[in-house]
Amino acid sequence: VADEASIVSYDVKPNLPLLGRKYGPQLAAIRKDLAALDPASVATAVLDGRTVEVAGVQLEPDEILLQVNDTPGYATASEAGYTVAITTEVTPELAAEGAAREVVRRIQEMRREAGFDLADRITTWYQAAPELASVIDSFADYIQAETLSTALIAGEPVEGAHRAEQEVDGEPVVFAVQRQE
Repeated sequence: VADEASIVSYDVKPNLPLLGRKYGPQLAAIRKDLAALDPASVATAVLDGRTVEVAGVQLEPDEILLQVNDTPGYATASEAGYTVAITTEVTPELAAEGAAREVVRRIQEMRREAGFDLADRITTWYQAAPELASVIDSFADYIQAETLSTALIAGEPVEGAHRAEQEVDGEPVVFAVQRQE
């Protein structure tokens, strides 16, 4: 972004241990005047290594403490003059991908529980609510590739398949796996 003020805001405070020794009785006026300044302008000066005039004195960058506050919807980190922000919004597409990854994890756990070898090809059945079933259908190729499933079947499993009732994203689901002979 051109202006990091769109993704972060700052709280500026005097560095009391440094300023108390240096300015003593002027500290109250410094605190008051610093609080009245535009935090973004003060932060820019501090990050650029420039002094800031407050209550008639020039404060060095290390005499001002910056607290970075994330803007809602973003998580940020700042270091060495750079700020990085990522959105924390979970889009429907991202939620669906997360659910598909969770399905893969559950099927992999079932493979281990059933005692399958890592290279065993399997058939996988599932019974899920329509929303989760739609996710499984949309990510079928991914799920099959990750779990070595040659078939991913919606419906009742065959007799003898390793079966487990689980929950994915709060939705009940039944998975069953069977090694292919």
